[in-house]
Amino acid sequence: MRDNRFFAGQGFGLQGYSVKSMFYSAGILLVMEDRLAQLESKLCLAEDLLDTLNVTVFRQQQQIDQLQAQIRVLYQQMQNSSGTGAEKRDLRDEIPPHY
Repeated sequence: MRDNRFFAGQGFGLQGYSVKSMFYSAGILLVMEDRLAQLESKLCLAEDLLDTLNVTVFRQQQQIDQLQAQIRVLYQQMQNSSGTGAEKRDLRDEIPPHY
């Protein structure tokens, strides 16, 4: 003989709920679980994208630091070459090579 409490919802504290409302509630739960799974998937993709962007920004900052160091070296070289007493030349006085 079957235990009718299970089928009537009485064994789960669902007294007073119709079968229709229980199916409706179950449907809502399925929809909510699907939405939760979609949100978890989007969160994982967003975390992966964030990690990728962090690595990209880190590499770009390294490149910027290297370029700034190179500019400092070139600036120092320019300062040293102009301060050694080398004769200053005016580019307007030079004849272009095609003349």
